[in-house]
Amino acid sequence: MHLRHVDDERIQRLLHGELASPAADLVRDHLAGCAECRARVAQAQREEGELHALLRHLDHPLPRVGAEAVAARARVPGSAWGWRAAGILLALAAAGVAYAAPGSPLPGWVDEVITRLKGAEPAAPPPRPRVAGQSVSGIALRPGQDLAIVFVSTHADGQATVTLTDEAEVLVRALTDPATFTSELDRLVVDGHGAAGRFEIRIPRAAPRVEIRVGDRRVLLKEGARVSTSAPADASGSYLLPLRPGL
Repeated sequence: MHLRHVDDERIQRLLHGELASPAADLVRDHLAGCAECRARVAQAQREEGELHALLRHLDHPLPRVGAEAVAARARVPGSAWGWRAAGILLALAAAGVAYAAPGSPLPGWVDEVITRLKGAEPAAPPPRPRVAGQSVSGIALRPGQDLAIVFVSTHADGQATVTLTDEAEVLVRALTDPATFTSELDRLVVDGHGAAGRFEIRIPRAAPRVEIRVGDRRVLLKEGARVSTSAPADASGSYLLPLRPGL
């Protein structure tokens, strides 16, 4: 039997070891003497390698989408591999390279690439934590081994109530006027914006060391179970700290 040219189905089956003898021997004999068919086999191998390389970059299969989604995804800025995926898929479809051939793996690859392209859409960014340099009502943070809470731009009538708790985080809240909380390494800066604000500070009993300062002046120090401050404790065990600057 003489083959004029090897069709796409036989090329795909030959590449994947699905062509049994004597058909496989016949195709190999033909390829030995036909440069055009050898070039088509080499092209099919390159296309398969590129598709496998693309699939290795993707890992989020989701419900199938249409080819329009592939083109749309490829237009996303910074998605260079998306352009390659779309280009390869459209080129294969345009050329009809074994796509409809019985037993061809190409439709499965195309579906998988489209599916994974859909899954590669960037997720919505997580909510930004309200910490550094933002006007908020309060902030909670882990105290670590050593934490300094520093009040700046306070008013002569400003006050802070400090309570020891069994919670895991330090909580600082502005109860009246707005304030700005900036979390730094081992330091929390509370800007009162010059208002006569009232604050609530809750410190975990388990915190190793927490210091509260008004500007450069220390007004309370907690080390282990010991609390040092000139402010007296009330009946509930809380301390009322004056936030007057410059004392």
